[in-house]
Amino acid sequence: MESRWRDRLDELAEPAVSDTADSGGNDMVALVRALVEPFDDMVRSPRGRVMCSLLAQTFLDTDSPRLRTPWFGTAPFEVMLGRALPHLTVHEIADRWRLVFTLLLQLYGRPQATGHAAATEPSFPAAETVVAFLAAGLTAPSPKG
Repeated sequence: MESRWRDRLDELAEPAVSDTADSGGNDMVALVRALVEPFDDMVRSPRGRVMCSLLAQTFLDTDSPRLRTPWFGTAPFEVMLGRALPHLTVHEIADRWRLVFTLLLQLYGRPQATGHAAATEPSFPAAETVVAFLAAGLTAPSPKG
């Protein structure tokens, strides 16, 4: 997944010269799209679904993932979220990132069907639906006002 994320996310991780509060929503959609589209692409093939399932098992079964690469840690995402959502606390940023990543793993990494159920193509929501849902959750007002 890292190779699928790297180019998209490296570009987004660079602070724009014209960063403004008004661009936060657009930046958030671009960030979420960069996260979702590789998952969505992968689950369109049987091999990709297996890879997503293995990825989900690896990350959801432990608080300390075994993969140590920049895009599988929380820091780069929390920095980007903090830049786009400066009104949120560090704790809220961390919680929202954890919720987004867990949801992506649960959605795209769900266990593979076996037997008769395996003969049918699994159903996943449209990528744009997932992007809109996650971006809305990330940009929701702070519960603390």
